[in-house]
Order: sequence, then structure tokens, then C-alpha cells
Amino acid sequence: MPPKKSKQIKEGQLKAARETKLERKAIAESDAALDNLQSNFRESQAYTTQLKQQLADQVQICTDLQNNLNSSHNLINTLCAKILSLKSINKDIYHQLRME
Repeated sequence: MPPKKSKQIKEGQLKAARETKLERKAIAESDAALDNLQSNFRESQAYTTQLKQQLADQVQICTDLQNNLNSSHNLINTLCAKILSLKSINKDIYHQLRME
């Protein structure tokens, strides 16, 4: 009977060793997957930072363009007012010269 018991013990040990090996493999795969996720997350964060900077640059460009547009509108309005003023002065001069 002792050989049977010894065989069962060895089989049990073998089974336990296989389970341990499978567990270690699963842990290693899990660790690798976690490392991969962390790496992807860091890359995503870096890309997000880059996109935020590009967006900030574009916002600054748009703000500058809007300021230039506003300045152009103000200049156009000023020029239109001066033209109207000169037209009025020229009209008055024309009427005065005609009256003389």
C-alpha cells in the first residue's frame, strides 16, 4: 500500500506544481498587460498635452486675428467718417463757389 500513497502524493505535488506554474504565468501576463496599459496611458497623456498646446496656439492665433479684424473695422469706420466729413466740406465749398 505504501507505493500507492507515494504515487498519490507525487501526483498531488505535480498537480500543485502545475497550478503554481499556471498561476505564475497568469500573473506574468497580467503584469505585462498592466505595463502595456500604463505605457499606453502615458502616451495618451503626452498626446493630450500636445493637443492642448496646439489648441492653445490656435486659440491665440484666432484671438490675434479677431483683434486685427476689430482694428480693421475701427479703421474702416474712421476712414468712412473722414470721407463723409470731407465730402460734406467739399460740398459746402462747391456751393459757396457756385454762389459767388
